[in-house]
Amino acid sequence: MHRLVRSVAALTLILLTTLPAWGATARLRGTVVDGQGTPIPGVKITVTSNDMPTFREVLTSDKKGKFLLVVQSPQFLYQMQFDKPGYQSFKQDMQLRATEMLREEFPMDRASAEAVEAVADPALAAIEVGNEAINAYNKGVAAQRAGDLSTARTKLEQALAVQEDLAVAHIALSQVLLDQGEYATAARHAERGLELQAGSLDALQVRYDAYRALGEEEKAEAASAALTQAQDAAAAAFRLYNEGGEAFAAGDKDTALAKFQQAAELDPTIFDAHHATATLLAARGEYAAAKPAVEAALALRPNEVRTLRVAYDTYRELGRDEELRDIATRLAEADPEFGAIGLLQQGNRLFQAGNSAEAKPLMEQALALDPDLAKAHYLLGLVLVNEGDNAGAKAHFQKFLALAPDDPDAASAQGMMEYLD
Repeated sequence: MHRLVRSVAALTLILLTTLPAWGATARLRGTVVDGQGTPIPGVKITVTSNDMPTFREVLTSDKKGKFLLVVQSPQFLYQMQFDKPGYQSFKQDMQLRATEMLREEFPMDRASAEAVEAVADPALAAIEVGNEAINAYNKGVAAQRAGDLSTARTKLEQALAVQEDLAVAHIALSQVLLDQGEYATAARHAERGLELQAGSLDALQVRYDAYRALGEEEKAEAASAALTQAQDAAAAAFRLYNEGGEAFAAGDKDTALAKFQQAAELDPTIFDAHHATATLLAARGEYAAAKPAVEAALALRPNEVRTLRVAYDTYRELGRDEELRDIATRLAEADPEFGAIGLLQQGNRLFQAGNSAEAKPLMEQALALDPDLAKAHYLLGLVLVNEGDNAGAKAHFQKFLALAPDDPDAASAQGMMEYLD
């Protein structure tokens, strides 16, 4: 018996590996209102999910009471908490729908009169009540927290007219101006607040948000770096990851990749940051660089199909056959349709390298998952010919021809059957 030397045509598998955050998204356009249906600005909305312990996003309703929530895993249940001084906090669960904009109103009840009254800055409580700047500041903060931005602005400007170096007034005014959409003035007051009170997280956040809204990229990037340094690692990582998602959605993949990498470095427990990094690097063909990100993502979620697919591409391109066999088997279990083709591709790779013994079980696994995978029958027939199992080889060639009579390898299979008779 002559050893079969015919090559099997290379099998091409196109993997559509979407980023987590921007494949199937869900959007919620919410409006926070009071009992009379009047919009409430400045409401803090904290979104978490018990299904994703690391997920946390903080939003603020605008001057029309509106906010936009975009999530990348709509299959999960989300918990939303609404907070604003002068109003009763409450929580609500939300189930969103992929590729669909959900519009919802969220009514908030006012807190008791005593609660609304107690809004002055505790740090200034001991200052003499007759201090004109402090009195104006406290009234401005009370108005801001009650949602009256116009009064808040007037009072805070009065405070600064009396005492220009009152840092907290600059910072509070910057927040009011940001909510009013006056971004350049908000940034100026945030900068002044930081001159007077270095490291203020509120001022750093407003400055960053204002420069982003103005489209001043260099200033926004510098503000982002300063905010990252001041925030705790988890909060900074989530912010950077979300910024990466926005950059990706806008088509700026270089910025997206940089943000994802920064997020993963700051908080190595964020699976999506590792996965997104691996996906973008693999899409560039930078498989050696993608490998550590793939492995970090799989260490967090060993059976995540999306990452297993990226890992398959990565190990295949790097020629890491041992890892590739493991990934192919895991993919077969997690995603049978992909797994059958992946096993076939890896089996063909081994067969072409002259390793029929290892190729055979992969072909058998592929056919166990998909008995109608024509090319697997053809390849297994070739393996069996090399083993001297003519009857088994002929049966697989017959099945191959029945499934794919017009395949380019059909003539070869027919010739092999005649040779085996």
